[in-house]
Amino acid sequence: ENISMYEICDLFVKPLTKDCCSFVELVATGPQKPRWFVSHYWGTPFLDTLRMLKLHAKERGTSENDEYYWICTFANNQHNLEGLEVEDIFQIPFARALTSAECKGTVLLLDEHKATPFSRIWCVFELYVTTVLCRERKSGRSKLLYDVATVVPEGEYQDVCFNYNERCVTVLLDDDDGDSNVVATHDKEATDHHSDTPYYGRASFPPAVSKIAIEADVRKGQASQESDRLWILGLIHGKEDEVNSAVLKKFVGSALYAAATGSDDELLRQITEDGTIEKETIIKIANARGCVAAAAEYQFHNGIVEYLLDYGCDPNACAPSGVHPLEHASSARSVLTIKHLLEHGSDPLFVHPDDGSELQLDVPEALDVLKQYNNGDFETIHEDLRNLLESWDYWNAKEDDEQEHIVKLGDNVVEEENYVYEYDDDEDIDGGDSDEEGEDETNNPIESKHKDEDIGGGDRDEEGKMKQTIRNTNTENIY
Repeated sequence: ENISMYEICDLFVKPLTKDCCSFVELVATGPQKPRWFVSHYWGTPFLDTLRMLKLHAKERGTSENDEYYWICTFANNQHNLEGLEVEDIFQIPFARALTSAECKGTVLLLDEHKATPFSRIWCVFELYVTTVLCRERKSGRSKLLYDVATVVPEGEYQDVCFNYNERCVTVLLDDDDGDSNVVATHDKEATDHHSDTPYYGRASFPPAVSKIAIEADVRKGQASQESDRLWILGLIHGKEDEVNSAVLKKFVGSALYAAATGSDDELLRQITEDGTIEKETIIKIANARGCVAAAAEYQFHNGIVEYLLDYGCDPNACAPSGVHPLEHASSARSVLTIKHLLEHGSDPLFVHPDDGSELQLDVPEALDVLKQYNNGDFETIHEDLRNLLESWDYWNAKEDDEQEHIVKLGDNVVEEENYVYEYDDDEDIDGGDSDEEGEDETNNPIESKHKDEDIGGGDRDEEGKMKQTIRNTNTENIY
C-alpha cells in the first residue's frame, strides 16, 4: 500500500525501458498530448496518487480514451535527464507540456498530513511556472488552471450525526479567470467521501494544508538531486519573492477561511500584515468566502470577528451557504459578536437576495430586538437581547428535559402507569442489555415518570454489559 513513485521508477520503469527511452515511448502506440500536468512528491503512496487523479478526472470530465496526464516519471527518459537543465525555462519538458495547445493546467497532488510538495523546490517552481510564466505566455488562448488534490485522514471531520469521515481525498478546482495578477476568491471543492448527510457530512479540504502552503519558501526548497536545486535557484535568481508570492496568492483564500473558523489570530495577522497582497484584495477574498459569517458561527470567536470587521470586511457578507453573520451569531448565543456586527454596520433588516426573505434567527424574538438598535447605542438593546438569548436556551433545555422517553417493546408501547425506572441516584439509565458487540438486545422503550431526571447510562455487570431493571406493579422483569 505504501509503494511510492521512487519504487515504481526503480523497480519497474527503469528495468522495463532498458536504458533506451521513456516509459511512455515504450507502451504508447502514438502521440499522447497532455491534458493535465501532474505536480507531485515522488514519496506519496502510488495508490493515493491514483485515487487523487481518479477524483480529479471525474470532476474535470477528463476522457479516459484520449486525454492524458503528464507525469514526469513516465514521460521523461529516466536513464538520461540531462535535457532538463536548460537555460530557457520554456524548454524544460514539463513547461513544454504546459504550453502545448491541449493542456488545461496543473494538478498538484499532496500527501497525507505533511503536504510535502510545498517543501520541494520542483513543486514550488512548477506552481510559479503554471500560475505566472505559462499563463502570461498562453495569453490569448485558454488560460491555465491550477487544481490541488490531497488525502484527508480518517476522523478529520465529524458530521451532524457525530459520524467521523473515512479516509478519503478532496480536490480544489481552480475557479478563477486565469489572470496571474488576480487572487482567486473561491475554488470549487469536491470529495470522494460519501455521507448520508450531503452538506455537513462531507470531508472538506484540510485547513492545515493552506497554513503550510503560505509559509512555503522556494529558497528552502529541497530536491533529491542537489544539482537540480542549484539549477532552479539559478533560473529564478532575483525572483524568489515573486515565486513565493505566487504560492501565497493561490492559497491565501483558504488560509483566511481556516483562520476564521479555527480562531487562529496569529495566522490571520500573518496574512493581513505580510504586505505581499494588497489590503483591498484580502478584503475581497474574505468577503467572497464569508469569513466574518464563518467566524460568527462560533461562540468564542468574537475576537476574530472584531479583527476582520476592523480590517474592513463586510459585516453583511454571507457565508457560502447563504447564512448571514447575525444569523450565525444568534445561533452561537454570542451577544458580544452581535454587538461587534451591529456597531460595524450589520443590518437587522437585511434581505436575502436569493429568496427575498428577512433574517431567520433561531430565536425569532431576537430579530425584533435587533431592529430596535439605533445609532450605535448598543446598550439600549443589550439587556433585552442577553436575557432573551439566555432564557431561550433555558426554556429549550427545560422542554427537552420534559419530553417523554418512549421505548418500544417489540411492536407494543409499554403503558407508562405500569412501569417505573429503578436506578441508583448516581447512575444513568439508557436502553437495555447489550450483547458482546454492543448491540441493544431488547430495544425496549419505556415511558419514564422521572421526566426531570437525566436518563442515560445504566447499571453494568462485571463484564461491562448494561442492565436495566424495570419494576412492574404486578411482576418484576430484568431486561
